[in-house]
Amino acid sequence: MSRAIRWMDFPKKKVFSIEYFGESELGKTHDALTYPNVAICDTLSEGEVWQVAEKFNNPRVFRARTFDDIRRFVNYCIQNPKIESIAIDSGADLREMAEAEYLGFATPEELIVRRRGEKKPSVY
Repeated sequence: MSRAIRWMDFPKKKVFSIEYFGESELGKTHDALTYPNVAICDTLSEGEVWQVAEKFNNPRVFRARTFDDIRRFVNYCIQNPKIESIAIDSGADLREMAEAEYLGFATPEELIVRRRGEKKPSVY
C-alpha cells in the first residue's frame, strides 16, 4: 500500500471540490478536462476518459483499479506542481473502491455502528 498523504503535503492554495451527478454522455468528463492543468484518474473500464482526453491533447490520464491506485494518483498530483486540478471519473467507483479497502482491513468491531443506543452491523 502506498503511504498516506500527510496534511503538511497538501498544497497551500485554496482548495474546493465539485462532484458531478448525471447519466453518461452528458459531458461531465469533458467539463472536468477544461479545468486548469488537470490530471484525471480513470476508473471506468470502457476507456471513455481516454477518448475524451484525446480531444484536449491531455496526457495526464491515469488508470485506477483499486483505492491504492487512487491514493498513488493523488500523491503524484500533490507532489507535481504543474498539476493544478484533479478529477476522478467516476465518483461511484471511487466510493466502491474506498469501501472495499475499508472492509478488507476493518475488524468486525469496527463494522458495528451505534444508532439510538443499539449496536447494528453497518454491512449485512
